[in-house]
Amino acid sequence: MKFEISFDSSEIISVDKKFKGQLENGHRFEILANWNSWDDWSVDDILFENDFEGMDEMRSMISDEFLSEMNG
Repeated sequence: MKFEISFDSSEIISVDKKFKGQLENGHRFEILANWNSWDDWSVDDILFENDFEGMDEMRSMISDEFLSEMNG
């Protein structure tokens, strides 16, 4: 049986990306995010280089800002 694959007709339906950032106090972080064609962007995790007080609240703020910017 013969078949043909149309490689020129591919379509991206899902992408994983890592975005780097830094707080004004110097704490660096990475946003691990995913985009797909049915849900747009979502945040999988936000990783900080070092632990600090208020980190969970900052994660939430960064996530909200990222999603607002990317899906807005």
